[in-house]
Amino acid sequence: MIIFFFNKEGLDKIHQNNWIIDDIDLFLKRSKNHEKLLNLINILQEKKKSYLLMTAKIPPKFLLTKINDLSSRISSSLVVKVNDPDNIILGKIIKKYLEERAVKIDNSKIDYLINRIERSYNHALKIAKLIDKKSLESHSQISFNFLKKILEN
Repeated sequence: MIIFFFNKEGLDKIHQNNWIIDDIDLFLKRSKNHEKLLNLINILQEKKKSYLLMTAKIPPKFLLTKINDLSSRISSSLVVKVNDPDNIILGKIIKKYLEERAVKIDNSKIDYLINRIERSYNHALKIAKLIDKKSLESHSQISFNFLKKILEN
């Protein structure tokens, strides 16, 4: 989470064009952050070529704030819902990572993995990194037994 400290000197230092605030729903739980966020949004809107990306676990209309201008600005932003990955995406994440490292794995082994791992982007990448690391350490090819041992860890 990014914490903003605005004072007279701090406002002059906002010169970046792109900003990210992760977990804006948590950031706004502290009421003193509401005005800080509104100030940042206003400054970035004045700059015209500045962008703010905010992430939250809830839609903007459910973010609680007592500042109407802030509520309005957040609600008028473009909203994109990112769903959990499906089997195709999980397989592509694993395969792409391994191909970039010249580790060969066929589709039947990718299918084996995606049916047994946690359904998240992070976990797919974690498994791919582990396969890369263990295959380099053991100098072995990717077999079903090899994958089974990785999944057991």
